[in-house]
Amino acid sequence: AEARAWAERAGWLVGCNFTPSTAGNQLELWQRETFDPETIDRELGWAAGLGMNVIRLYLHDLMFEAEGDAFLDRFEHIVAMADGHGIATMPVLFDGVWHPEPELGPQPEPTPRLHNSVWLQSPGRPTMDDPAAWPRLQPYVVETLTRFANDERIVLWDLFNEPDQIDRDTILGGSRESKEASSAALVAEVFSWARSVAPSQPLSVGVWEYDEEHRTVPGPLNEVALANSDVITFHCYEPEGPLNAVIDGLESHDRPLVCTEWLARTAGRCSGTAASEPSTGGSSTAGPRPASRGHRGWNPSPTTSRGSTSCSTRTAGPTTTPRPTSSVERQRRPEPWMAAPNRQHLRRARQ
Repeated sequence: AEARAWAERAGWLVGCNFTPSTAGNQLELWQRETFDPETIDRELGWAAGLGMNVIRLYLHDLMFEAEGDAFLDRFEHIVAMADGHGIATMPVLFDGVWHPEPELGPQPEPTPRLHNSVWLQSPGRPTMDDPAAWPRLQPYVVETLTRFANDERIVLWDLFNEPDQIDRDTILGGSRESKEASSAALVAEVFSWARSVAPSQPLSVGVWEYDEEHRTVPGPLNEVALANSDVITFHCYEPEGPLNAVIDGLESHDRPLVCTEWLARTAGRCSGTAASEPSTGGSSTAGPRPASRGHRGWNPSPTTSRGSTSCSTRTAGPTTTPRPTSSVERQRRPEPWMAAPNRQHLRRARQ
């Protein structure tokens, strides 16, 4: 009942994974030397102009460890700027995707035409793989959620993005088993830390991997995510038919659904469902047309348990650029920087 009430208040969510054009990764976004509020505010205005009412905003544990309240002050600055444009914020605390060993300081230049060439995991693999190091992450979770626990500008806490996604270490090692096990245990800890704060906003960790029948792949990580999420968030980079099949399967959990990543040109047509069917989203428009842009200025009642839908890219500007490959394709076809002599195990990551 509480989750349904949240869905009614939140309305239809339409947005993007927001990183300003002057930042190649989370650290470049948040570090004092490269924090760029002028660009951020301008590009949030572009997002609002496209009709977006939510951003998914990636934080990083190293920033809290290095700067604490100063980092959270910058986070609040973006939350306030977004709110000024009628945009709510969905923070992402951790991320299991891309470079496994993040470091503070100047960040490398992005590689042209290489998707997310400098994006960073949070925490890095050395921390994720060492349970003895996990307690250092607890203050980051607890203090961040405590500061914003009753902040209406925060729509949902996305605690961990794709925790067990492939990376350089899984490719060179030939298996994801170690990362799957450690990520499931760490996600359980993160949920526990977040629950201790009892924030007013829902908590979630999204699912992103499905079998040939479009059902969530069984395993400890998905079990933890689905059992503990107040709202079911999910990623799906497949065409309309498989996307709707994923939605149908997730409806069995009887909680609101929020699609936080979707739409890949290479995966096939996602059609005009954004304008015609109240169950799926698109890169810059989705769901019923809002009566106004403010994220609290309109409140369509969700017609199904699919509830609110958000959608995503990792860039903001006059146009948006979807991720180029689906979740399954990203397992099978790692980016060039992930190169390894033998990629056969990637044909099915769980074989």
